[in-house]
Amino acid sequence: MLRFPSAANTGFTVLLVWGLWVLVVPPRNGEREWRLVGCHWPMVVGMAGLPVALLFHQLVHWQGIPGIPYVYSRFALFALLACGFLRLGGAVRLMQWGLVVGAIGSAVWIHVAAAHGRPSHVGVNNVIPFANLSLTMGILAWISIGWNRRDEWLQIALKVFAGLAAIYTSYLSATRGSWIAIPILLLIVLMSSRRLTVRNRWRLLLLLLAVIGVLGYSSEVVTTRVHDAVRSLAGYMEANVRDTSEGIRLQLWRGSMLLLAEHPLTGVGPDNWAAALSELVRRGVVTPTAAAFDHSHNDLLYAAATLGVPGLIAVLALYLVPMAYFLRHLRCPDGTASIAAAMGLATAVGFLVFGLTESMFYIAMTNAFYVVNMAACFALVVGRKGQSEAVCP
Repeated sequence: MLRFPSAANTGFTVLLVWGLWVLVVPPRNGEREWRLVGCHWPMVVGMAGLPVALLFHQLVHWQGIPGIPYVYSRFALFALLACGFLRLGGAVRLMQWGLVVGAIGSAVWIHVAAAHGRPSHVGVNNVIPFANLSLTMGILAWISIGWNRRDEWLQIALKVFAGLAAIYTSYLSATRGSWIAIPILLLIVLMSSRRLTVRNRWRLLLLLLAVIGVLGYSSEVVTTRVHDAVRSLAGYMEANVRDTSEGIRLQLWRGSMLLLAEHPLTGVGPDNWAAALSELVRRGVVTPTAAAFDHSHNDLLYAAATLGVPGLIAVLALYLVPMAYFLRHLRCPDGTASIAAAMGLATAVGFLVFGLTESMFYIAMTNAFYVVNMAACFALVVGRKGQSEAVCP
C-alpha cells in the first residue's frame, strides 16, 4: 500500500469482492455472517455515517443523480468487509505479519529518503500520513504480541523490532502530530497486556515516557521542530505572520469553523471547498497560500466545513463508536478477541489524534487502512463471540 499508489484501491476492492462472494455462498456450517454483523448494528451505522452525510448534502443541493465517491463509500462498505473477514475466521490474525513488514519496511524507506534532511514525501506519500500509518502498524504489531506464546521468542522479538522501527520512522519524519500520539498509544499497548499487573503497567509507561523524553530533549531534530512550532505560533499571535506550517493550519481551522457557522445544515460541499476558500481569501480570513490546500488539516473541521453538522457527527462516530465497542471487549476472557479489541481501539484513538493536524479520512490510502483494519478487528471479536456468548459478554 505504501509503495504503490493504486494498491489501497486494489486491495480494498479484492476484499470487497470476497465479501460479496461470502454473501452469496452460505457457510458449510454455522450462522450466516451478515446476521452476526447485523447484531452489532451500532458499529455498522457509526462507520457508515460519513457517506450518509455526503448523500444528505447532495439531496439538499440537488444537482442531478447523487454520486458517492469511492473514498467516502468505503465507510459504508465496512459491514461487507466484516462479513468477508468473518468467513476467514482465525486466519485474519495473519494480518499481524503485514503490520510487521509494513513497519520495518517504512523505517528502511524513510531512512534512505531522509539522508539529506527531512523529506516532504516518501515515495509518492506525503511524509505526515506516511509516518502516522507506520506508527500505527508498529503499535499494532506490539499489541499482537498478546497472540504469541511465551516460547515464541523469535516472533516476539520481530514484533518488538517492528514497533521500534515505527517509532524511528516517526522520529525521522519530524511529524509532531505523530509524536503526540506515541504516549497515548503506548498506554493502550500496556493496557492490552495480560502478563503485567496494573502497577507494573504504569511503572513501565512512566519509564518509557522518561526514556522518550530524555532522547527527545537531547535530539536536535525534536528540539528544532518544537522551537519552530513555538516560534510560528508566537509570530501568528503577535505579528500576524500567517504562512507558516502552524499559521496555515490555524487559518484553515478558523476558516472551517466560519464555513460551518454559515452553512450548518449541509456545509459547502467537498466539491465547493476550493471556491469557498477563494471567497475567504477575498474576505481576508485566509491567505492565498492557505487557500491552496485541499483540506483543513483536521478531519473533524473538514467534515464540518464541507458537510455541516451531519459531517461533524459522522466523523465523531467514526472515532467514538469503535472506541466504545472495542473498550467493552478489551477485558474479554478470550485472548484472540481481547487483543483484536485492543488493536481496534489503538487504531481509532491513533486516527483521532492524527486527525487533529491531518485529514486522514480525506486520503485514499489512509481511509482504506482504517476501514479494513476496523473490519478485521471487529470480525475477530464478533467471530469469537459468535462461537459462544460466554466468551465475550
